[in-house]
Parts: sequence; C-alpha cells; structure tokens
Amino acid sequence: MEALSPRRIPAILLALCIGIALALPARAELAISPSVKNQAIEAGQAGQVVYVTAFNSGSAVKADVYYVIQAPGGSFYSWRNSGWQPGLTPWFRGVNLPASFSYPNTPVTTLPALGGGLYTVYAAFARPGTLDLLQLGETQFFVSGRAGGGGTHIGAVFLSETRTVRPGVPVETSTEAGATFIRSNKSLEQTRQLLNGTEPGTDSCVFSEVSGNLFSPPSGFEITTEDIGEAITMSAARRGRTEGSIKLPRDLDVAAQGYTIYGLPRGVKLPAGVVSRERLYTFSAPGGAQLSGFSASIQGIDPLVLVNPDLTRLRSIRTSTDLPLAWNGNRGVGNVVASLVSTTLSFPPKVCTVSCLFRDDGNGSVPAALLKQLKSCAGEGGGGFPDIPGLPDLPDLPPGLGGLGGSTVSFSMNRHKMQIFNTQRNELQFGMLLLDAGVQAPDVTLD
Repeated sequence: MEALSPRRIPAILLALCIGIALALPARAELAISPSVKNQAIEAGQAGQVVYVTAFNSGSAVKADVYYVIQAPGGSFYSWRNSGWQPGLTPWFRGVNLPASFSYPNTPVTTLPALGGGLYTVYAAFARPGTLDLLQLGETQFFVSGRAGGGGTHIGAVFLSETRTVRPGVPVETSTEAGATFIRSNKSLEQTRQLLNGTEPGTDSCVFSEVSGNLFSPPSGFEITTEDIGEAITMSAARRGRTEGSIKLPRDLDVAAQGYTIYGLPRGVKLPAGVVSRERLYTFSAPGGAQLSGFSASIQGIDPLVLVNPDLTRLRSIRTSTDLPLAWNGNRGVGNVVASLVSTTLSFPPKVCTVSCLFRDDGNGSVPAALLKQLKSCAGEGGGGFPDIPGLPDLPDLPPGLGGLGGSTVSFSMNRHKMQIFNTQRNELQFGMLLLDAGVQAPDVTLD
C-alpha cells in the first residue's frame, strides 16, 4: 500500500453509513473484530500490525468479508491479499460461515509508515454483493506528529469499577472516575514508555522492575499537568435517555502543589454497577488555560467474572507452574489486562510487576518463569527503611500488606476498552478515554 493519501469517496461513505444504521442490530451471535498492535505511534514509524478475529455461534450464514482502513482525510482503503485498494471492496466474497465457526486473533498485515492523524480500522460481515452489514467491528489508532516547541500533549480520561475479593471477607466494590492532561518535552513514544513502562503484546506477559524515586521523572524529562477547565462532566445514558451526570472537579489539594488532576468530589462514591454494557458514557470539558474543550463518548462493557483462580479462596500462587486464568470471555472481542504487582518500601523503593494482555476469549496463563522472577524481585530488600545517622533505626515493614514488601503481591484482572479522542483544536498527540471493569486480590503470597 502506498502512503494513505486524502482521496474522498462520498457516495461510498454515504452507502456505508446507511448500511451501518439499518443493519447493525441484526445478529448478536455473529461477530468480527479488528485490533492493532499499538494504539498510538509516531509519524513515519513503520511496523504497525493489524489483526482480525471472528466467530459465529448461531446458524450457518454466507457473507462477504470486509477489512477497511479509514484515513484521517476521510478516504477508505480495503485490504485484498494483493494489498490495499482505494474504496470499499470485499476481502473475501460469499464466505460460508458455519455454526460454531471461530477464527482466532490473526495478523492481517503490517502497515507502512503513515502520516499523522486518527485512523479507524473496520472489519465487517455483509450480505453477499451488498453493503447490508450483518456485523461490524472497529478500532482506532493514532499517528502523532513529532513533538515540536510545544512538546507532547497527552490526555487520559477514565472510568473504572473494581471488586476487591479476600477469602472470608465480603466483596467490596469501588468505582473511580477522573482525568489527567500532561505535557512532556519528549516524544510520544518516550513519554508512553516512561508512564506505562514495558507493555506486553497481545496474548503475552512481561516482567518489569522500577526502582529509585518512583514519583520523579528521570533526568532530562520535563512533565507538567495542564488545565482543561474547572471540571469535567461525566454523564451516562441508556437507550438514548440520560440517566444522570456528575462533575469531576480539579483536586484542590493537588492544585495547591501546582498540579491539575480531575476526579470525583470529596466524599462522593459512585454505586456498584455503574459500569454496564447497556450504558453510553460521555465526558466533556469547556476548555481551560492550556487546552481547548473536548467531548468524547464510549459504550459500556460487561463486568469481568473471574472463574480461575477463585479469589474467594486464593491465598497463595505457586511459582513452579504457569498460572491458568479463566473468565467470562467475550469471544475474543476486546482486551483483558492481568497484573501482579509488588511494591517494596525499602530504600530505594521498588515496584516489581508482571503484566499480561489477553484477547477477551476467556482463557490465558501467566508463565511460571515470570512468576519466579516476580517472587525474586519482590523478596529482595525485605521492606525495610534505611538507617539515618543521628536517628534511631526504624522497624522493618511486616511482609506484604496490600502488596507491600516480602513475597506478597496484589493480583488484578480487568476488562479494558479504549476510545481515542482529541480536543476541539486538536492539541493532543494522544488522547485516550479508558473504561475498566475488573477484580483484584490485594494480598496474595507467592510460593
């Protein structure tokens, strides 16, 4: 494929929109979903991989298969085995999709270097010879221009619901919502690596260790927060009717330290069950001193139900074998994130993490080798404080309170969904609206 150039196809765009509007509610048992290797890349960076997964749990059906990219200029490019072609053309025609058909998450192709902007990847089943869609899946990725004199601007807005499970203790549910907008003097990729650390690829796990001053960027990094208004408004709607809204104001305590972070008002708690597939969530802000306003929406997700391990009985995890995971999967559509984290408050402090990213198909595993590496890292230092001349020795921390010290970790799994957005004046190199629903076990011993 040549570099994606702005070539509009208004008639086809209109036909596609009509097809989507008329046909989407058709077949819940049929699904197709695209995905990408990276949600954000630098302009001129090659190597972005696009994937597809599909299933049919209903009756047999015949369909055309489309795999399409919409470029920032509005033009469409369809994947054929011979390459990308302008317009809307089926990848395969008249494919028989039998009952119990399943196509695992598989790479389609690797994209060339692309120009800046937001790209949308569509995968669709359509009735043969028409644009009458039986099912449509989509995902997005952002190609950022390189940071100029104004630096790299990143925005993160989130809604998260987590159930905390301990053996013999009633389940606790906490829901958080908030936002942070930052400016960095480094590139998007460098800033993402600093903020997120080593990130796993799909259906894989990675180990990472961070030590030293965990709250200060390394030498050469300059990171500041940015103002987008007095408050961010979050609203929820079901079947087109608004159920309610709430303001997420600036945290005044943090503001006194020179930072801008948005969150729930002090003392306000959202009820359990706020995160639901049936709700559409919209976040908006009027704009502030550094950034213009924005409005972004995301459809809800189902709660994650963890089947294995059973958190109501989980007190320890063996490191001699892989840790199998099983949950209420979504047929491979979407992602699930699993994490095991140990924070050691020794001197210098240290955070050891095993992070996994799985397609939401209901099954995964954490390799024993990484569990052993985590145990070794978590056990080093013993959770002690440094001796300070002239002061009495401070006691060591008891091993593992909430994943603090020793070989105790916090284990969590979250169903994860992301929508990319930008401000009204397109000031962000990367803006992400995040939705999470999951479970955690805060005190688990590694054996």
